[in-house]
Amino acid sequence: MTRDASILQTRSFLYASLLFFCLGLLGPTPSALTSPLLWGAAIALGGLPHGALDWWLGREQMRPLLGRFWSISFATLYVACALAVVGMALFRPQETLVVFLFAAAWHFGASDSLSSKSDRMHRFETLLRGLAPLTMPTLAWPGATRQSFAYLTDDSFGAALVSVLSPLALLTLCGTLALAVRTIFPGCRPTHRRTVFELFAISSLAVVLPPLEFFAVYFCLLHSPRHLLRHIARPSDVSWSRYGLVVGGLSAVAAASMFSVAAIVGLEIGLGPATVATTFWALAALSAPHILLNAWAERARAPLDLSTRKTHTPPFAAGSPRYGHLY
Repeated sequence: MTRDASILQTRSFLYASLLFFCLGLLGPTPSALTSPLLWGAAIALGGLPHGALDWWLGREQMRPLLGRFWSISFATLYVACALAVVGMALFRPQETLVVFLFAAAWHFGASDSLSSKSDRMHRFETLLRGLAPLTMPTLAWPGATRQSFAYLTDDSFGAALVSVLSPLALLTLCGTLALAVRTIFPGCRPTHRRTVFELFAISSLAVVLPPLEFFAVYFCLLHSPRHLLRHIARPSDVSWSRYGLVVGGLSAVAAASMFSVAAIVGLEIGLGPATVATTFWALAALSAPHILLNAWAERARAPLDLSTRKTHTPPFAAGSPRYGHLY
């Protein structure tokens, strides 16, 4: 994947952000479009396809170690990790939510970063990108953010989380401004300027859109497409039709399972906070193994540097030094 594709994705996100920003300025969203379940479905449908790439990332990491038995081991570990998150959420929801927010911030920062690890601003950019989508809503929508956390735990813990995240949002905003000033001086890379534009777009959306709608826009229009650009690579022994079938099939199965659970809960007790919490924890359960697997993959192979024009070599190329012996 080339640098040009990365620039196109940035521009697409900025144009879409401008559209949603203008829509947010027009006034309150119609009630039919403010349903938490509707936006939860948007997050799921927009995010599950990039999560379905985990099958191929798991194949990349586990096949050299386990051979033909890699798929069984991968599926077992993936499901076990997801079920562990569900169990933790049932018995210790507050602690689970805090750990999940930390993990999500780290994952967003590492996945969305445009700079390479050799860039001295890489860690600073990663920190800002990880904090921005989780903290910015607390500045303009503290009540709605508190209510969202209260759905998952209780009112007092939701208020405590907002009181912690609000100062972090201010620090993130100051960091973004500092990075913007840095782009004025010589030696600034083009990726730094793109990072500033994207962070300002995220901050602007967080001001005009309620928390859930804001996160859906960020997740579906920035995080998920960038993850796809960074990690999509068809193995040389797999056709595009099979590759797409696996990604689409896994996405459909995950979506059907998640929505079935939410529907059962909704039919039993109505479309209330419990149903919203069920939908969130279902997404969290799918996200946990996704985050761990991507951390493993990033450590095992050099990540794609979106600041260069070098193409991303598919990890399963028959002539690759790591996996050529498999073919």
